Amino acid sequence: MNILLSFCDKITFLNERYNYSLSFFNTNNKMEKLFISNELLIGSGCNRDCYKHPTENKCIKILKSGAKPNILKRELKYMNSVRKRLKSKRNYYSDFIEKVPTNKGIGYVFDLVTDINNEISKTLADVYLDALLNNKIDLIAILDLELIKLKNNIINDRILTHDLHAGNVLVRMNKGNVGNLVIVDGIGRTNSIYLFDRFGFIGKRKPRKKFECNLMPIISGYKEAFAYLKNH
Repeated sequence: MNILLSFCDKITFLNERYNYSLSFFNTNNKMEKLFISNELLIGSGCNRDCYKHPTENKCIKILKSGAKPNILKRELKYMNSVRKRLKSKRNYYSDFIEKVPTNKGIGYVFDLVTDINNEISKTLADVYLDALLNNKIDLIAILDLELIKLKNNIINDRILTHDLHAGNVLVRMNKGNVGNLVIVDGIGRTNSIYLFDRFGFIGKRKPRKKFECNLMPIISGYKEAFAYLKNH
């Protein structure tokens, strides 16, 4: 009986993944195309451009010409599985909302990260480097504390990242003070293995390793570079 139930659970799980793959990546042709002008460009990565939504307080990611959709597809499937597992929204990463047709191709709508004054938040790289350049010791200490909070969040929630660096993390400001850090890109697996979603103890090892090996060496490098320039 237990074997039968286990088999049924696996069939249900695979069926959910298959149906999600079919529905999640098909475009609704009845939706009116959004016009995305070049002036709305927020940032550009290796595979996609990010634009401000023309009518809403959101952002739209669009694959560049010739870019393969595999990484984005895997990222969105992973975020969907995380959403089902956590059952509540988190404020430390920009979540996927919906897919829309645009004049530049299929657009993937995400949360837009803004400060309390509704201006788009700056990257951790920009804020940290500015703090080091202008010797803002208190701000550096706060950012270091927020990095620890971010690390604890992704470890406790078992969030995998594949391209976590200071340009993919934004600093949300609140009345001149740091509100929190928000990951805006690079969440997901580098493969299709679901092991880390299923088991809590094992699932916390990979996020910790990714954070400590990818993001923290960049921050340490900033500090070492400025310390060297200061002393020479």
